[in-house]
Amino acid sequence: MGALTAGVLVFGGAALRTAAVADDDSTLTVAQLDDALGVTAAGTRELDLAPGAVLQAALDREAGDAAVLRASGVAVGTDQRLGVVFTTSDRAAAERLTALLSDATRFTAAMSGPTSTDPRWTVGAITPEAPLTVPMAHQLTERMSEAAWRAGGATFTGWRVISR
Repeated sequence: MGALTAGVLVFGGAALRTAAVADDDSTLTVAQLDDALGVTAAGTRELDLAPGAVLQAALDREAGDAAVLRASGVAVGTDQRLGVVFTTSDRAAAERLTALLSDATRFTAAMSGPTSTDPRWTVGAITPEAPLTVPMAHQLTERMSEAAWRAGGATFTGWRVISR
């Protein structure tokens, strides 16, 4: 019985430690989260103009962030480059979004045209290395949802880990 109790305590302690590591950056300010992700101060001011409905939609999407983080297979808290993807209704929207990401972030952004199987334009961007945690993923989801709204005609479709 003593070994079982010790095993449960060790396992429980490891689970608590993992949870604590995952939330290490939950006390960071929005500005600190933005800076770690590569959103500039000017970008923060521009993206903060999004209406409450955009923020609510981002909050609704955040439920999937922890699953993407788990599926990535990388250790929580490690520095990773993250890729974000958007679809746009037309070339002009793709150009606006690419310009916005270039001006408001330190991301590497590019756009690509429609293909024979997909009539939409795609914009992709890669963040600088940032610590991969759930709060950081939530911040990325919120900021990219806001960027899609700001550019007009764009939809943020998600993020993934680029470096491993």
